[in-house]
Amino acid sequence: MNLTFCEQTSAPVVSGDEDVAVNYKTKRTCALEGSSVNITCSYSFPEGHKVTATHWFQGQSPNNVTHDILQGREFRGRVEYLGDRTHSCSVRITDLLVSDTGIYWFVFETDRSGTPWSSSSGFTLQVTDMSVEVSPLTVMEGEEVDMFCGSCVLSEAPTYTWLRDGQVLASLERTNQLLLEPARVDDMGTYSCRIQGHEATPSHSVRLTVTCAKIDPPKNTTAIVLGRSLQYATLTCSSDANPPVENYTWFKVNESTPVGSGQQYSITNIGSEDGGQYYCEARNKAGAQNSSPILIALQGKAGVSEAVVMGITAAIVCVALAGVAVFCGMKRRHRKPESGGSAAVAKEARPIPGDSTYIALAFKSHNSEYETLANARSETNDYTDEPVGGIYETLDEKTNSG
Repeated sequence: MNLTFCEQTSAPVVSGDEDVAVNYKTKRTCALEGSSVNITCSYSFPEGHKVTATHWFQGQSPNNVTHDILQGREFRGRVEYLGDRTHSCSVRITDLLVSDTGIYWFVFETDRSGTPWSSSSGFTLQVTDMSVEVSPLTVMEGEEVDMFCGSCVLSEAPTYTWLRDGQVLASLERTNQLLLEPARVDDMGTYSCRIQGHEATPSHSVRLTVTCAKIDPPKNTTAIVLGRSLQYATLTCSSDANPPVENYTWFKVNESTPVGSGQQYSITNIGSEDGGQYYCEARNKAGAQNSSPILIALQGKAGVSEAVVMGITAAIVCVALAGVAVFCGMKRRHRKPESGGSAAVAKEARPIPGDSTYIALAFKSHNSEYETLANARSETNDYTDEPVGGIYETLDEKTNSG
């Protein structure tokens, strides 16, 4: 079965017949301008047919071809058909031009086909010159630069040699790309390339300009406490710098010798000598800046003297409170009843030898807090009203005078 779209030889058809085929040894190739290329091709057709015409077209598809290169003026004297009218359809193109880049199709006719036959895919030819492409041509230090020797890698996969200011810089196999990442000031210069086997055809030169990046000393340098416990502390330092900070150094205030280095500084097994103020220094090639100091205070480590003072203070307070309680109790014991009052009677208490001082303080009163002590006192107690010496006498005098 044949698929026909035009009856003119300049417009071939794609055959759907299983007995019709066009095959290319390779589907594509990259060749250097000025060189030659052989497109190896074979074809088949139904038995009983006789080939009457062969063509090579250039175009995007067999439905969109313009001219036969075997007869066109653009290829006159540069193209040679190497095939036959049985099975081979190879062609040779010499003195290649960049404009020869495109897709090529073999088309043939038989005495019984009625229309031209071709394949569903063609052969892609890419022709490159010895040009150097640099992107971008001017960069700032630290940026990326891509360089290409030609527009494609030659099919024979040769070695590409790169030169800067006439001196060999690098030799790369199977790639036409040179990548500078990042670019440095000393990368600035004139670049060219050459290809193994084509040394007689050097590339033209392209100049790359690399400008110095703006550099600033560190700024906004800050030190903070990242983590803290009773036993350790971790400090961290940050800073804005271009180029980036190269070194972080840690110091203790009033000490000239560094205590640590790196963006983080850790203090372990914190002792009394570790307390104090710390700061960090951030430095790059443009200069340095110190952070404000931060305080590392000792936590939960009260000294022995402090504990002793606190204990003594507590003891004094307890003794003082006990003394006040005794004094107030004894004063209540010797207070006289008010005239015209009720049956409240206060009797002087005398200490009983061997008894506790607090048991001797017995009061009789209508107040509930004293009734228990009053009831506990025996009615047959042979206390006398005569005052005794010592503190009780003094307290009686003060009570009576009151």
